[in-house]
Amino acid sequence: MKRNKGRRNSYGKIKYKVNNWKEYKQSLKNRGSLIVWISKDIEKLWYFSKGNICKRGRLTF
Repeated sequence: MKRNKGRRNSYGKIKYKVNNWKEYKQSLKNRGSLIVWISKDIEKLWYFSKGNICKRGRLTF
């Protein structure tokens, strides 16, 4: 049994005060960054030949 079940969701989210805006803005930029490394071996699979396409434009395997 939970004692505060009725008021559990009435608490607000904790807010933090930003002291270093330069660091905060950089962290937002880094959060959206996604770096993907693709090896040269994948290049053959990445570009398919026209022989793999049927009349309706779908790939055939």
